[in-house]
Parts: sequence; C-alpha cells; structure tokens
Amino acid sequence: MFEEMLAELNTQIRSMILENVKDFISLEGQFPIMMTREETAKLIGISVNPFDEKYRYNPKKHFPKPDEMGRWNKFEVIEYFKKGLK
Repeated sequence: MFEEMLAELNTQIRSMILENVKDFISLEGQFPIMMTREETAKLIGISVNPFDEKYRYNPKKHFPKPDEMGRWNKFEVIEYFKKGLK
C-alpha cells in the first residue's frame, strides 16, 4: 500500500514537471526574447491597459523594467511570475 502511494506521488510529480516543460516550450516559440508592451501583456494573459496599471506603472510590484527601447525580456517576465507562485 505504501509503495502504491509512492508510485502515485511519483507519477503526479512527473506529470507536473512535464506540464511545466510543455508550457515553457510553447512560450519559447510563441514570443520573442525581447517583447513589446502588447506581447508582454499577451504572455501574462491580460489586455494592455490592465498590464499598464497592475505591472508597468506599479513600483510596488517590482516588475522587470523595460530596456531603452521599451521592450521586456521574456525570461525575466516568466521568472517574475514563477517567483510569485512559490
């Protein structure tokens, strides 16, 4: 019985890891490394105006800053949300 529970837990963990990897791979191909404001909002899953209000102009959120051309690094944005989920 204990071994069955461990096997089930192992299966669940592997499934979660695979889902995370699939999500990352799909994001990898869908968005450029340096994203515009619209692309960043789309990655997050919200429209542009809420993105501006909740993240872009909200210093309390510590959201990654855009570069001098107003583009955000995709990996920094993804890492920001991964840290927030922990």
